[in-house]
Amino acid sequence: MTTAAPPSTTTEDRTSSSATPSDDPARLAAAAPADGPAPTAGLQGWSASARADATDSGTRPPASGSSPSAGSSTGTGEGAEAAVPAGAPAWIRISSAAVDGAIVPQGLAADGTINPGRNEVIWFTGSNRVSPGQVGTSVVAGHVTWEGAPDAFAQLPSVGAGDTVEVGYSDGSSRSFTVTSTAAVDKDALARSLTVWGPHPDRPRLAIITCDPVLGYQADGHTEANFVVIAEG
Repeated sequence: MTTAAPPSTTTEDRTSSSATPSDDPARLAAAAPADGPAPTAGLQGWSASARADATDSGTRPPASGSSPSAGSSTGTGEGAEAAVPAGAPAWIRISSAAVDGAIVPQGLAADGTINPGRNEVIWFTGSNRVSPGQVGTSVVAGHVTWEGAPDAFAQLPSVGAGDTVEVGYSDGSSRSFTVTSTAAVDKDALARSLTVWGPHPDRPRLAIITCDPVLGYQADGHTEANFVVIAEG
């Protein structure tokens, strides 16, 4: 989800129509200066209810190894000293969005993008992010559509506050998170959002991100906004 500022990050769904998001693979490149604005600066519609009309996916994280500044953090990860699940994240379930499948780790590609595969849900390993279940904010991403067909997060915009997100681990354990907010967020604002990228050392959090056309489309067909679900464990 540059030089002085990190490279841009955008996860875009693939579509066969030139009138909708472009035919490029989904992108999620890191780009947020360390001195970004406050968590809600520039955000669009943070609320306890979800939009029902989002049709494609995406977001922007900060540069690898950094996040918008809001106090100190350790160099080994936001949740490095916190108790972590014994097993690696293996699956994710969001019943209210018909999501129930594997979750896989993924960092930035050689071209500076994150590119989840078709029907794939990933958790972002770059930018000093924690894994799902660690204390801090883990970033999870996927597509709404792929070449015109519904993808992993096709129904994510139906999620609302109070809904449950479950993450399962390779040791057979699982952890539940409760959705606390949803929002359609301008991508430039999201790249600087402390809500997503700032340190949150008090509890495990998930920022689940896809694309949202509520603010329209860029010249290249990519959406101007992301749909973001925040869930806390």
